Amino acid sequence: MIPFCTSGSSGLSGTVDTIEGLEPDTLVTVGLSVKGADAFGAADDIPQWLDEIGLAQ
Repeated sequence: MIPFCTSGSSGLSGTVDTIEGLEPDTLVTVGLSVKGADAFGAADDIPQWLDEIGLAQ
């Protein structure tokens, strides 16, 4: 599972822990959280994040 979100302040918070608790057999990658105010500029961050988790093309 690949968590990502936009957020006003809390980011992914406890989301990864919640996913792992509900689905213990699921691999959860490093997530991406973009502050809502930065969403329009996040296009440059996404390819780097995808590369970090091994999904860049």
